Amino acid sequence: MTFFRSNDIAIMDMYFSQIIGNSPIVSGLIRKASIVSATNVTILLYGETGTGKELFAQALQQASRRKNQPFMTCNCALFKETLFESELFGHKKGSFTGAISDKTGIVELMDGGTLFLDEINSTSLEVQGKLLRFLENREYLPLGDRKTRFSDVRIIAASNADCNGQQKPDTCLGSVSQKFPLEFDRGLVAQC
Repeated sequence: MTFFRSNDIAIMDMYFSQIIGNSPIVSGLIRKASIVSATNVTILLYGETGTGKELFAQALQQASRRKNQPFMTCNCALFKETLFESELFGHKKGSFTGAISDKTGIVELMDGGTLFLDEINSTSLEVQGKLLRFLENREYLPLGDRKTRFSDVRIIAASNADCNGQQKPDTCLGSVSQKFPLEFDRGLVAQC
């Protein structure tokens, strides 16, 4: 049996009120989310499209110590493979055709805040490898740069596929999914 302090219940009421549902499954997800919201742990949300993963991500951020810091949603499926790395980590002038000036990446802009990476399973293995490095030590290298940078951004990611059981390992997270200490099970979120 799990016991919750009155403070945990107050957090659930205040920040997770947008999550609609009163089933034991939804209540369990809200309890889990309210507990981890106070931490800086990286979270991977599984669920079908339209099951409220972004609402959970926003509630997690609002209930966290980062609530007064920026929150950004980045739909990974909308970026071409060649542009996603540049958008995420930035680039130096001349690092590729069309890079006419330096560009600050999203992880640098979001330093101190929360970045929600939606449909993370749509990223390439190459980008996943660079994301893995970032998740391990919060270091990244902008395209064309030689200087490693650091960013204290909390990552909440979402996948509309169960990466551990997906049929196409080349299109899923592989070892990157192992760097998400807390996972909200796909089946549970899908039933919201």
